[in-house]
Amino acid sequence: MATSANSDLLQQALALHRRGATTDAAACYAAVLRSDPCNADAHYYLGLIACQYGRFAEGAECAQKALAADDAHVRAHVLLGRALSELGRHEEGLTSFERAIALAPESDRAHSHRADLLSDLGRHAEAVEAYDRALALAGDRAEDWYNRGAALDVLGRHSEAIASFAHTIALKPDYLDAHLRRAKNLSDIHCDRQALESLNSISATAPGLAKVWLSRGNILIKLKRHGEAIAAFYQALTLEPELSAAWLGRGNALFEVRRYEEHSPRMSVL
Repeated sequence: MATSANSDLLQQALALHRRGATTDAAACYAAVLRSDPCNADAHYYLGLIACQYGRFAEGAECAQKALAADDAHVRAHVLLGRALSELGRHEEGLTSFERAIALAPESDRAHSHRADLLSDLGRHAEAVEAYDRALALAGDRAEDWYNRGAALDVLGRHSEAIASFAHTIALKPDYLDAHLRRAKNLSDIHCDRQALESLNSISATAPGLAKVWLSRGNILIKLKRHGEAIAAFYQALTLEPELSAAWLGRGNALFEVRRYEEHSPRMSVL
């Protein structure tokens, strides 16, 4: 039976949990459960800690105990869905997210995690719809805008993807992958100069990232600026010598300008 002491102990555990003192928080949650074995919140938070440390089977078990105590515990359904997804039990994970949404249609987290799982399963059109629902409820999460853009990219809906990545960047200007994916999609719709301008601004602020130079080289080839492309691939390889895509790009650019003797020996094994 829940008591005032248990309520105080649960609040103490939550305060510890928020400060990152998860070991002490877990001990407090366990103490709550010793006197109140059906405390759904204590089971849920123990499961959350387990998942935070990658112990997803344990996290799923705790979430199931929370739901045995309170089947309407929305966050426990979401946690169970996340844990099951990590365990490769994808259909069960989807069922958990859908149960959470049925109980609380306003749960942006449930919509977001369902979208992530749909995307992982290759169901990208459904994922976009799920991201749209999540973002209609909480439009300030850069990760959801990015993942929505990635799904749209796979679907070939490049203009929509560009807009989604632009939202990502507006919320988180240093989101490098969003800049790269935006540039890639601009190139896909033949806006290569605009894509290059975007990459130039990134390379100025993050000159030590090989994938930026790789992307820049690929677009320069499309613009037939082969000398600059060779230099970009060279910079990428200086930063990451084992980057096979940069060796391939450099070889293609050298071929275009007939500098055959400079082809890398790596080209024969790519």
